[in-house]
Amino acid sequence: REKIKQFALQEEKRQKAEKIHQQQKHDNQMREMVGQCESNIRELQQLQNEKCHLLIENETQRLKALDEDHNQQLKDWRELLRPRKQALEDELNQRKKDQQMFFKLSEDSEYQSPSSPNKVAKFFPYSDSSTT
Repeated sequence: REKIKQFALQEEKRQKAEKIHQQQKHDNQMREMVGQCESNIRELQQLQNEKCHLLIENETQRLKALDEDHNQQLKDWRELLRPRKQALEDELNQRKKDQQMFFKLSEDSEYQSPSSPNKVAKFFPYSDSSTT
């Protein structure tokens, strides 16, 4: 009987020691896995930050290129503005001169009306409203 009690006590101690050993082993594995997960998280955050910086840099370059293109278009437009304005002004001045000449000729050329030989007739230009 004594040997059985002693054996049971030793077995209980052995099982308890084994249980403690296994618990420590699992705790160590858990710490290692938590450490690995934290390391993976830091690595992923670093990769995400790098991608974000690359994206920002790429977008900045794209916006800079668009801005430069816009500025060049604006510069070209401004350079062409003076000659276009001058051409329009020249055309308008020519039209004005033509109109003045036409009206001056109309005023100067006073013809007598065939229906009344003593009356002077004035001619005014006919402007068709459908063409304007």
